[in-house]
Amino acid sequence: MAEKQTFILGLIGGVGAGKSTVLTLLKDHYGFYVIQTDLTARRLLEPGEAAF
Repeated sequence: MAEKQTFILGLIGGVGAGKSTVLTLLKDHYGFYVIQTDLTARRLLEPGEAAF
């Protein structure tokens, strides 16, 4: 049996480029697991968190 491979896609672009729209399509229509690193970074910078 073949091993299942992980597919990682990085999405970049300027403000207003449609990144959120593309992420929503990938998540809702294709079942992608989405991590928004800008939101993760903001959470880590909150008081009491690891990067504060």
